[in-house]
Amino acid sequence: MPLHNLTRFPRLEFIGAPTPLEYLPRFSDYLGREIFIKRDDVTTHGNGRQ
Repeated sequence: MPLHNLTRFPRLEFIGAPTPLEYLPRFSDYLGREIFIKRDDVTTHGNGRQ
């Protein structure tokens, strides 16, 4: 199916908020640049644990 055909389906929102990012200060210091991790473990659906 061509991608433009997907517009005929309604858009569903599975997660009520964006996945939070957490700054990792010690890893950032070690690598010398800012490192963040995407926290999928705190989402309410899918692979989240709540």
